[in-house]
Amino acid sequence: MSFTFKNFLFLVVYIFGLHVLNAQNDTIYYNSKWKVVQEKDSALFYRLPITKQGDLYQFQDYYISRAKQMVGYSLLPNKEKWQGTVTWYKEDGSIYQQGNYDQGYLHGNFITYLNGKKLTANYERGVYISGKRNTVYGDQMMYTEKEGDTIREVIHQNNINGIRLERVGTPDTYEVYTNYYGKDGKLIGRKTKNSRGDIKGEEVFYYYNPMRVQSIKYYSRNQVFGQTDYYPNEQVRALFQKEPKLQHTYFTPEGKQMGVVEYRVDRYGKRPENGTSYLFGYGQMKNDYAGDYEIQRKTVYKDGKINEEAIYYSNGKLKSLTSYSEGYKNLQISYYESGKEMARMEYKNYSPFNGTEFYNGGKRTFKEGVLIKEIVYHPKTEKTQIEKTNEKEVFYDMDGNLLGELLLSNTGSYPKPDSGQRFSFDYYTSKVNGIEEYKEGNLIRKTSWRNRKITEDTTHTFKRIEEYEEDGFNKVREVTFYSNGEKQSETDFKKYNPVKGVFYDKNGKILGSFDFEKKEGTRYKFFNDSDWVNEYEVIKNGQQLAYRKYDYGYSSAYGNIDPVLVEDIDINCCASFYDREGSLIAKVEFKDQKPWAGTYYDTATRELYEIKEGKKSGVYQKLDYNKNVLEEGTYTKGLKEGVFKKFTYNGVLTAKEIYKEDQLDGIATYYNNDGEKIAQMEYINGAPFDGVRSIKTNYNKENSLETYRDGALVKEETISKQGRLVKNFKNANESNCEWYYPNSEKLKYSFQLKDGYLDGSVVKYGLDGDIIAKANLDKGKLLSGIIFLQKPYNAKNIKYYSLKMEKDYLYMDLYGEEDEVLYAAKEKLYLGEQAYFAQNLGFDMSYFKETHLY
Repeated sequence: MSFTFKNFLFLVVYIFGLHVLNAQNDTIYYNSKWKVVQEKDSALFYRLPITKQGDLYQFQDYYISRAKQMVGYSLLPNKEKWQGTVTWYKEDGSIYQQGNYDQGYLHGNFITYLNGKKLTANYERGVYISGKRNTVYGDQMMYTEKEGDTIREVIHQNNINGIRLERVGTPDTYEVYTNYYGKDGKLIGRKTKNSRGDIKGEEVFYYYNPMRVQSIKYYSRNQVFGQTDYYPNEQVRALFQKEPKLQHTYFTPEGKQMGVVEYRVDRYGKRPENGTSYLFGYGQMKNDYAGDYEIQRKTVYKDGKINEEAIYYSNGKLKSLTSYSEGYKNLQISYYESGKEMARMEYKNYSPFNGTEFYNGGKRTFKEGVLIKEIVYHPKTEKTQIEKTNEKEVFYDMDGNLLGELLLSNTGSYPKPDSGQRFSFDYYTSKVNGIEEYKEGNLIRKTSWRNRKITEDTTHTFKRIEEYEEDGFNKVREVTFYSNGEKQSETDFKKYNPVKGVFYDKNGKILGSFDFEKKEGTRYKFFNDSDWVNEYEVIKNGQQLAYRKYDYGYSSAYGNIDPVLVEDIDINCCASFYDREGSLIAKVEFKDQKPWAGTYYDTATRELYEIKEGKKSGVYQKLDYNKNVLEEGTYTKGLKEGVFKKFTYNGVLTAKEIYKEDQLDGIATYYNNDGEKIAQMEYINGAPFDGVRSIKTNYNKENSLETYRDGALVKEETISKQGRLVKNFKNANESNCEWYYPNSEKLKYSFQLKDGYLDGSVVKYGLDGDIIAKANLDKGKLLSGIIFLQKPYNAKNIKYYSLKMEKDYLYMDLYGEEDEVLYAAKEKLYLGEQAYFAQNLGFDMSYFKETHLY
């Protein structure tokens, strides 16, 4: 790193750090949402100046009434990284909640209360292990209890037996099912999910503060089939019914019926057939309990086609009325809020033909199907932002000043940019946030301004320029800028690949340049839309000489970046590695430009290990993102040697293996997630020889137990959501298999595998032990009998399907949620073997494995 940049960056970080530390020496005031406020009169809480107590920093928060709200100790002077006991209080002085922390993680007991009853939950390094808790959940409370593998969550309003949402899951499955309760604690809906994520039942959404039903979604075939909505005053707004007719009935907030729309069902779902439907928009809250729902649109249907559509202003006055003929627009009349006609548009073949139409944000005028003029307004105003014709687009700012224009070509049909500038605007501020420049129909330059919120009241704008070849396809240059407008970087491209980059500081001085093709020079990478450096690298003759990397840091609220150095490498000296809080993790010295002595941390693999005389020697650890140890052992001269242990994310030992000269050798012991011994294996020269071992099989964290005898795999047992699968191997390529129902010793399937495919007899059993189906296969190909199979990935509305081969015919049945047959087909096989029509439905019937079985 150059001396100039190093000192420049250090000075910026140092000054910023002083600002943060000084801020902690003053009393800070907060509003009800714990956002900092400058005016004491608007505050509900305040924090006393932070004081150092030994190696820790004391944080003290108070209600504005001067009653204590929280007291705790942090490892950091400007960040809540708790250590020890932290207590929160109610304003009356009673304890609200209390937790024990270690290195910023809940560790041990966490105490909360429900209706005066003390609840205790147990944590290990931030992981919820067992017990009960009651914590804030937005405007409501969430009661949680964990016993064994069952987790129950209840979102409630200080009454876990009243109106509530009750979700039940496991550590591996967030939601097994959810029950929903309405007034007086009565069950009003239940949603379930299967292992494939298919949804069944009802899903309820609530208003909060106070809690009451907002809507109920009804699922059918894994899709939302209908929905009942309620006003905030608990009156039904749109009632969905299946019987006696499939329909929606709409009501006013006072309960008066407004209209009814009936539906028909086709292959795409339900479609409006006859009647009137309403679309509502949420208006202003009248009070804490009842809001004002505005009718935005009313649509009238007749015989499955739109007959009339009315759109309304927020005050309920008619904004536009559109009439249809056979489902096609023929006339739209627009009105002022006073009720006076503003404009009308005639349509032909559903397209504007003659007149003027208003839409949300602008208006268009057509004559005999040709666009005469379109006006786009600045949002929420009647000030012209864009004026369009088939020949050009003209752009204006909020004050009416001309910004530029874009000439168009191909004006007879679909106009295309030809030459000039096209402007885009920020919706909320109406300021220009992008300019596209065209020449002879090609995009040659694109300029954008992107906003990044730094604090609640401060936003920085970052400019970017992209230049293209004359054909408008390949980018040739990109220039980025600091928030002060100075150039940050300038990069040349060849077919979108960077070729050469030049980098600048905030005063316009060159920091360095980099040849991306030769990988030579000094490279800087900045955080996106930021003034801060993310990476710094020096490469010479293809070798990395120096490298620095910064993390976002913890003070990143509102998009602010508080850069923390996490990696600092200088191959002529040393390398240091830090965590996100700036604490040193590892440090190693270099010799002959290679790591030589000390401790190294690989940020990509998160491996931490000692180095002696240029080789891994000593303690080795693999960490997770929170620095929990996942694996540990020792190396000797670059080779694994001795005992290596593996752990879960919450520190439970799962494996203890012995290495000799980098190979597994000796007795290895394996444990489940509760720390109980489940297997033991003897290894010889790196290969399993005799015993049982536990291995990870897939991304679902499923483990298999493999049994070896004299170096040969003889048995494999896997437990998953689908049940327990046991494979007994006759040789390396053939096995006899038994598959049991989940959490049961009752057999579900028996079959054979050969070269990974189902081969021979496949028998399916019911829970009562009776045979449900038999099939015969040859290396995965169905020869005869019936087999039940998982639905294809892209198949909708079915649960599973079956195939039956009988003589020269193939029978296919598709099954639904209730195991009912939705579709049945019979196909005569070509030459007695080949199915065409069934495969055209998306069902691959070539070869089957055990993973295809349902």
